[in-house]
Amino acid sequence: MPPPPQAIVQASVPSAGSAAKFGKLVVKVVKGIDLKAGQGMFGKADPYVRLKIGGQEQATKPHAQGGKNPVWNQEFDFEISTEKELEIDVMDKEQVGNDKFMGRAKVGIMDWIALGHFEGEINVLDKAEKEVGKINVNVKFERPGANAMAAAKPMGGGGSTRRRTRARGSPRPRRGSSRPGTRPGSSPTRRSGRRSRPSTSTRTTSSEPRRSGTCSSTSGSRSRTRRSTR
Repeated sequence: MPPPPQAIVQASVPSAGSAAKFGKLVVKVVKGIDLKAGQGMFGKADPYVRLKIGGQEQATKPHAQGGKNPVWNQEFDFEISTEKELEIDVMDKEQVGNDKFMGRAKVGIMDWIALGHFEGEINVLDKAEKEVGKINVNVKFERPGANAMAAAKPMGGGGSTRRRTRARGSPRPRRGSSRPGTRPGSSPTRRSGRRSRPSTSTRTTSSEPRRSGTCSSTSGSRSRTRRSTR
């Protein structure tokens, strides 16, 4: 009999757009500073900012008659996986026809991710790579689960650690032993002097009679033996 057919299993390959997200970049576009294209022959421009990270694109609302120093104060969230660069386009909103180009900037986001935040100005360049103004932004990077880990930390843990460290570092007293000099009125020097000074004269005199007594007893026993023999 022929063997039964085997099932063919195909492994699913993740697409490029399904890369794991490891954080969120929050970009707040605050304002424009000295935008040269903000003032033209037909009056002030209506600037807005277009942001792009990877395939994600967002834009601020136009500041009507914002001119050279528009203010936006708008915040945008970008999911980050493998993206490394932020593209900024400053545009002038036109009522009829295409919007007018005012400036562009490209900036790396890896330093922002490493530091966790950024506050400052980004230079805006025209098509000839000349500076035509600045954009002020506030950026912060949020990792998933960071807030939960901070909330899970026990309160007051540092104080107990310090008390435990002091207890381990302090010397432990010996059991059953008294420390010299701890009682009021006692002198540790006098105690040690009484214990460690034996009298040399007492040793010499005490050894002398012992030797003489031994000799006398030995001579007496010899004389008794001789008398009994006789």
